[in-house]
Amino acid sequence: MQGINAATVEPLSPVFGGASLGDLEVACALADAALDNYRETMPEVRAVFLQTIARHILALGDALIERCMAETGLPRGRVEGERARTVGQLALFASAVREGSFLGVRIDPAIPARTPQARADIR
Repeated sequence: MQGINAATVEPLSPVFGGASLGDLEVACALADAALDNYRETMPEVRAVFLQTIARHILALGDALIERCMAETGLPRGRVEGERARTVGQLALFASAVREGSFLGVRIDPAIPARTPQARADIR
């Protein structure tokens, strides 16, 4: 498999190797096991994971921008905007994970003075 320059229709390096069915099965099994581990992580660990992905995207710098421009034919400003949007979304998701409302946890606090009967804390 090889990328193609959108403007010149010339092949881009490198050539990416294909995967066998066995390779795909191993990759899927590893991903499944990783999800089981990830599912048990605390929200802060997940938020840091998302922020780390964003940092790595930014660390690719101009190499990522130039490759995207070559493969898509999009102008620099558009590609930089897409990168900024992606990094911003990751930051937003990290904030949402930290905030926790996506978990759907609701607590109705006790109202001891309620009449005719006090209400207990409902979780």
